[in-house]
Amino acid sequence: MKNYPKRHTVRFFRIEERKQTIGEDVNLTTVKVYLKYSKSGTVAGIDYDDLYEGIDIRAYVRQLSAEERFSAMAIQDDSSIEVVINKRPGITHDLYMEFQDKTYQVGAIDNFTFEDTELKFRVKEVIPPLFDSTEYRGF
Repeated sequence: MKNYPKRHTVRFFRIEERKQTIGEDVNLTTVKVYLKYSKSGTVAGIDYDDLYEGIDIRAYVRQLSAEERFSAMAIQDDSSIEVVINKRPGITHDLYMEFQDKTYQVGAIDNFTFEDTELKFRVKEVIPPLFDSTEYRGF
């Protein structure tokens, strides 16, 4: 795989449902969990410190060509884009991605050779999920 120029920033997050018990009442809360990385050393707890940690990841992003849309049976659908980032653990298909004020669902990840230093995958635009609170967790 070639080294793609990574000129855009993206953010990854997942949505988690948690049970919260207050006395005898059980409430379900929805939490938006951003994936963060350490700028130096190890990643701290659930708090976020922008001096030592980051959530913006540099990425190569492009819209699919007409041939790629046709082969994916999505002739009129322009909501899918291809993304290439440096390889990181924890990138799975249950994640969401924020890019240019839009939210995307991560699709299957292309691990063709398993030795490359980059991950390539397609994302599809979705309606942003609703959430009650925000947390951070390390890669």
